[in-house]
Amino acid sequence: MKKSTLKDISKRTNLSVSAISKILSNAPDSFTSSAKKELVKKVAEELHYVPAFGSRLLNKRKTNTVGILMPMPAGVQGVHNWHFNEYIKTLIILCVYYLEQKEHSSYFSIFQSGTIDQAIDGLLYRGCESFIFLGKDTADDVSIIRKKMAEQNTTYIGFGTELDRNVYSDSASGIQEILKFFIAQKRKNFRLLLLKPSGALHKDRRHAGLASVFPEVPLPQLVKKYVHYFKSGFTSSYDEMSSIGYDAVRILFAKDPSVNAVMFFTDYYAFGGLKYFAEKQIIPGKDVLVAGFDNTFIASHGVTPFTSCAQDTEKIAYSLTEHLFAAKPCSVPVKPLVFIR
Repeated sequence: MKKSTLKDISKRTNLSVSAISKILSNAPDSFTSSAKKELVKKVAEELHYVPAFGSRLLNKRKTNTVGILMPMPAGVQGVHNWHFNEYIKTLIILCVYYLEQKEHSSYFSIFQSGTIDQAIDGLLYRGCESFIFLGKDTADDVSIIRKKMAEQNTTYIGFGTELDRNVYSDSASGIQEILKFFIAQKRKNFRLLLLKPSGALHKDRRHAGLASVFPEVPLPQLVKKYVHYFKSGFTSSYDEMSSIGYDAVRILFAKDPSVNAVMFFTDYYAFGGLKYFAEKQIIPGKDVLVAGFDNTFIASHGVTPFTSCAQDTEKIAYSLTEHLFAAKPCSVPVKPLVFIR
């Protein structure tokens, strides 16, 4: 379909292109009647006329454009190696979809650590008026974001950030549901295989999920009994995660062969655990219950399906776009989806 121009509107209204441009840009004009102005706007709508993006910037008109920003995790070379890419891709696509429903366009940008100010400036240059920040940020990032947003008088919101306007995954509720399922199945000798958090334990939502199951027991005592930390830190390699999961389960069962349920930090670590169980002829679902996080294809359709959580990306994206244009601080929890298998 051919894109409509000011000349097309001119032919329908018998007005000059310059007069039409003034009307559509709401420029002061004392020579054109209200009736003519309404006619121009009606014809523009009928022809589905959209002003050029550059002209809207030059005229300082609203661009209805949102910048979506995400940090690249340290040590990751390219998004194809990032193990969260499945749900992140879905989340970005859903954000774009919901923004389009609100007649907003968007830019997506990934920035390296320490370059968030340049990333924001680049999107401001492209006419972005509001911002969605995805992923974990640093204290410096938060300070820069707040300063930039205040200077430009732009609205913003984050997902999983420390910003005062934030949507977050309430993963504690998902952990709680799975652990209660373990207990209901008489699998009280369970373990959580986790990455050791860099901050306080009570602020980590997976530890908070454990604490919510046993509110009367101090968290350090629960950690000593139920939590086993991986020896290695974060990795972006699926093979490495599987290998780490294998070694963690091997060490765990060497210490206590009576463990009857295991929840892994992600499904990819769980896959390594399944390899160990297969070697030792331990039957998942019978001898030991297995659970993970992210609800990947491995968990849902693998040779041995297992329980998992998944980010409710649709609700997260909807919440981000619904709260984006407000000015007041907000903290919006979104419960993960739990799939018991």
